[in-house]
Amino acid sequence: MADSLTDTTSVPELVGLAAADAHDAALDARLLAVPQNAAHTGAGRSTVTNQRPRAGASASPGDTISIWVDDPAAGPSSDEGPDDEGPGGGGGGSRLPDGPKPTPTAGAA
Repeated sequence: MADSLTDTTSVPELVGLAAADAHDAALDARLLAVPQNAAHTGAGRSTVTNQRPRAGASASPGDTISIWVDDPAAGPSSDEGPDDEGPGGGGGGSRLPDGPKPTPTAGAA
């Protein structure tokens, strides 16, 4: 719902909706749902498994809602978004690539 005095809107509940329906619900609330994982399918066959910010939070029109979706054809998504339970931190077990290694140069004579 929009508040005419402060022009804010309430974040809708998107978890459990088909991706296409979640996008429509976000737009109805004057927000934009943005998928955060590669499992999103344009045909809307995927289902929202997590969202940030949570439903009921206050947002400004035009703000984005990050959504994580699964794709039934590929099975459940392994990344269902950030865990809100408990203290965070941690890198998820993935290392960043090391990049090219410096090559030793021959010493000057």
